[in-house]
Amino acid sequence: MSISQSIEAPLTKDTTAVLSGSLQNVNGIGTGSVNCMLRRTFSPKSFGEFELGVGDNTSIRLKGYHNLGKKMAGNLSLNLAFRQSMLSAGVQA
Repeated sequence: MSISQSIEAPLTKDTTAVLSGSLQNVNGIGTGSVNCMLRRTFSPKSFGEFELGVGDNTSIRLKGYHNLGKKMAGNLSLNLAFRQSMLSAGVQA
């Protein structure tokens, strides 16, 4: 069984907050997470996001998007995950 819920709230004209959570239960063992994301629109062609997730693992994500033309866009994402006593990082372009 699993349950997920999210709410999106505009804070200003250019900034939006998203709060989401999920719960899963398999054979009596439950897991879950809560995420908070802030999205800032810099122009009609670009925005940035900051996301913090807490649950079984703690994660931080920074993401940027920019429209480069009529048929091209670029994404850049930096992900950090804290698992037990380890830190793992990833970059996606």
